[in-house]
Amino acid sequence: MTPNPRVLQGFSLVAGLFVALLTTAAPATATAGDEESPLSVGAQVFTGWEGYWRGDDQFNEWELQRAEFQGRWHHSADRFDAGLVLITEVVRSAGPRGFFGVDGDSLVARGKQAWGFFQVPIGPIALEARGGLVPDIWVHTLETPYDLRGLAATQAESAGFFDTSDLGASVHLETWEERFHLAISLTNGEGRAQREQNPGKNLTATASLTAWRDADSELRFHLAGRDGSRGVSSSADHRAALGATVVLPRFAMGTEATLAFGYEGRGDREALGAAGWVWLRPIDFAPGLALRAEYFLPDRDLPDTHRTEVLSALYYDVLPPTTPSRLRAYLGYAHLTGGDLTGPLPGVPNAARQHTLFLRLELFFLHGV
Repeated sequence: MTPNPRVLQGFSLVAGLFVALLTTAAPATATAGDEESPLSVGAQVFTGWEGYWRGDDQFNEWELQRAEFQGRWHHSADRFDAGLVLITEVVRSAGPRGFFGVDGDSLVARGKQAWGFFQVPIGPIALEARGGLVPDIWVHTLETPYDLRGLAATQAESAGFFDTSDLGASVHLETWEERFHLAISLTNGEGRAQREQNPGKNLTATASLTAWRDADSELRFHLAGRDGSRGVSSSADHRAALGATVVLPRFAMGTEATLAFGYEGRGDREALGAAGWVWLRPIDFAPGLALRAEYFLPDRDLPDTHRTEVLSALYYDVLPPTTPSRLRAYLGYAHLTGGDLTGPLPGVPNAARQHTLFLRLELFFLHGV
């Protein structure tokens, strides 16, 4: 198949912008005292361009994947720490597969996270309690060592296995010189979209073990389980998940896998997903290489619904990694394939095969007030 010339022209344009960023951007330096400030504000934006062709269909567009604004207040005392976190996000008013939202599918703002925390040391144990619209403890566990969030979300989030936040509370325990972390949360189970619809609650537990660590390298293993329900009929919504990460100064890789017993409101449906990622940057002033592969089966009783995506990209940090801010550019290619029953047109295998060229920009800053 031959790509649409307009897609290639657009790709050439954004590739030129990417090269311009590499050659003209000037490094910035951190502002002294920002990290010590009790009040900080920040923002994070993922935006870019992509052009794809799927069968005889070609298309290209500019997109906004994420726009978040956050405020953090932190108070430290002799025997405890406390604080508040508020994060708002801008999202599409239509659903993931929809086109008709508010005012022709405009962007609307909503709360993503709003929670307070209280930390206290108890001998060799650091204990923290959170309450409110709290971050999901498993998504947070996977994202902490994951350095490619501007390129793609973790599969736990993108496949809908876990929502990024929910109303409830969580308790976190850390010990053994921060090598072992245990977290337990009790939440509604409906995420941010709507209030609780069933009398059950989601009980989730995660555990992370740092098996090896030195000054700037580590090997970590993660486990998670959830006993949950969803909807007015209290449909089963259980999860079992695992992951592992290796982080070195110029190389990192990670993997995750999730088995869902109950998926998308159907308690009798089982889904399976697995993903792996790697980044490599041997030279500081040169672009790095990022690779990601993902397999997703939304219904184990229908194996022809599987979807596989392989993504590769060059990336470059315009700002040095020593700053509290980030400006990163990704230039890459993604290949998506699926089974005979995979969307967007089940029964038409060619419609499930997509090639994508893209440029993505990741911007983040956190500044003390």
